[in-house]
Amino acid sequence: MTPIRTLYIGERHFFQAMSQALQASEDIALLGCVSYQHDLAQICDEYKPHLIVLEASRQAQSLALLIRELHRLCPPMKFILLVDSIDVDHARLLLQTGVTGYILKQSALEGLASTIRLVNAGNFALSPEVTHALFA
Repeated sequence: MTPIRTLYIGERHFFQAMSQALQASEDIALLGCVSYQHDLAQICDEYKPHLIVLEASRQAQSLALLIRELHRLCPPMKFILLVDSIDVDHARLLLQTGVTGYILKQSALEGLASTIRLVNAGNFALSPEVTHALFA
């Protein structure tokens, strides 16, 4: 079975915790950590990720543009967004853009491997708090 090639875009300190959380997951290959300034075409060509975990440190519109461009460059790619807090409008915009995982960062490490597998299989993964906010 081919490992799920996963790339992280965000702060390096969270990447280290993420690496430890995924250490025992043989079916997930954590490719590395890049910043938002990294060339998007290079991400696709060099890393060839199946899935990108994004730390939401940008405005929703800026993230939406980044995700649209990555979809254009590498169409089958999937996205999990890690957020510090829930903004319903932000969540709706990004879910419409193609994000299929929308997770609170403080609880992201717990069950991260399962979330990656779920999203890679084509399913949605939302933190319970996000689901409640969206459908309340």
